Amino acid sequence: MNYLPLNVQSGYSILQSALKIEDIVFNSFSNELEYASCCDDNMYAFPILNAQCKKKQITPIFGINIDLKVDYLNTPLKICLFIKNDAGYYSLCKIINSDRSFKNVISNTNGLILIIPT
Repeated sequence: MNYLPLNVQSGYSILQSALKIEDIVFNSFSNELEYASCCDDNMYAFPILNAQCKKKQITPIFGINIDLKVDYLNTPLKICLFIKNDAGYYSLCKIINSDRSFKNVISNTNGLILIIPT
């Protein structure tokens, strides 16, 4: 069984990483993994990851890090949302363009996988 890091950030997460999408995909390909994952703070890397994965015949896993606003917490809760299917992509777009409150995120989780990193 292969290990696949999910919370990989690329250079599209400003000041968080210097990894290029090409390097992320090449690393997955050279380690004979079936998937390549990218979980940035925005969605700018999605089309590039998709194109690079198609070249190497690897399945892309798209995700995004967001700060979830929870009423009873003083600081936002950092979560990762991964797209499971087309409905997940549309749900993620709704979440990104909203206030990112707990109520809004929970009501738009169709097709998404939510992970709370430690």
